[in-house]
Order: sequence, then structure tokens, then C-alpha cells
Amino acid sequence: MQRAEQLRRPGLLRLLGLASDSKLTLISAPAGYGKTTLLTQWRDTDQASLPFAWVSVDEQDNDPIRLWRHIAEALHQVALEEDFAAEVIGGLSVVGQGLVEITLPMLINDIAELSQRMVLVLDDYQFITQDDCHESVAFFVEHLPESIHLILSSRSDPQLPLGRLRAMGEMTEIRTEQLAFSEEEAATLLNEKMGLDIDPDDILLLMNRTEGWPAGIYLASLFAA
Repeated sequence: MQRAEQLRRPGLLRLLGLASDSKLTLISAPAGYGKTTLLTQWRDTDQASLPFAWVSVDEQDNDPIRLWRHIAEALHQVALEEDFAAEVIGGLSVVGQGLVEITLPMLINDIAELSQRMVLVLDDYQFITQDDCHESVAFFVEHLPESIHLILSSRSDPQLPLGRLRAMGEMTEIRTEQLAFSEEEAATLLNEKMGLDIDPDDILLLMNRTEGWPAGIYLASLFAA
């Protein structure tokens, strides 16, 4: 059985492909809108040739040193250069070394020298709440080299200078209204993917009740199955 959030979204996949030329893509929507699944589809299909460094953020990453160690290690795993970020990863273990003053500039320089372009995904960014973490990510975004595209996936907007990035045309946004299912997508899921026989009026009623929330449509389909 195919989950609602696993329905292929070609329009959104095309948007992600176009957005990869910008500095930052923000995917911001509540739980159940298929943010992670959309990114997984893009990584595994449309952009299979583009290396992905993926960090699944959790509550324990709400610490700047731990967060950047995970980011540096994720980038190291997909970089073609074997010694990429080795000094940065070592520096993150040095007590008292300035993160923004020393370590992040080193990482940014290493990224700028990469021989290939890559994507960095920070998924579930809503778990980051510390000001030090936000300040370090904001510094990273401000000085981001052209060789990397950053994607933040979050249930809420991060405390970053989004307005400035938006004004400068450096950010692509995918929000609840784009992630919500259309009537056509709901019909495809329910009748084609799940083998149900729901008439258009009932699908319209379901859409009105769920406002296109993919998880809600999927849950409703279980009762109709």
C-alpha cells in the first residue's frame, strides 16, 4: 500500500531541480506534508548524479559543536577529496576554538575548493532552537560558496535572515500550500494507487475537510479501503 506522502509530485520535483541553482531552499510545513519523502524522491531520482550530504537533525543536535560535527562528517562522506574537512572535524574537538571565527571559515574554504557541486540537506531543522546554532547557520548561509546548495526542511520557519535572502532572490520556498494535495493528486492516490472507487464529489468533500493535508487524506483512505 502506498502512503499518501509517497505519491510522486513531479511539479515539486521540477521546482527543486530549478531551485538547486539558488543558495537556499526552505521547505516549511507542519508534520504530515511529506517534506522528507519529497526530498528523498528528488535525491534518488531526478538528481541522482548530484551528491547529497544529508543530516537528519534531532533534539541532541541543538548544540552548535555537535550540529557542525554532523554536517562536516556528512559532507566528508560524499566529497570526492579524501581529506575534505579533516582539519575542520578535528578542530571541532578542540576546546575553546572559535566556531564562527575559525572553524566555519575553514569549512567554507574547503567547500569552495570542491571539484563537484553538492546538496546539503538539514532535515527536521525545527529541533534547532539555540541562538548559537542559528547564528552559526546564518553565518554559513551568508558565506555559502556556489559549489553547494543548502536545503532546510522544517515544521516552522528557522530564525535566519529569510527576508533578506528572499529580497535578494537567493532563496526558494516550498510551503504548506505547495505541499497540499490537489484534487487530482488525491484522486490518483485513492483510486489509482490504492484501488478504491471514490467518486469526485466525495473526493471534493475529503479535500474540503483535510485542506489537502496528505497525511489526513491517507488516514481517511484507510477507513474507505
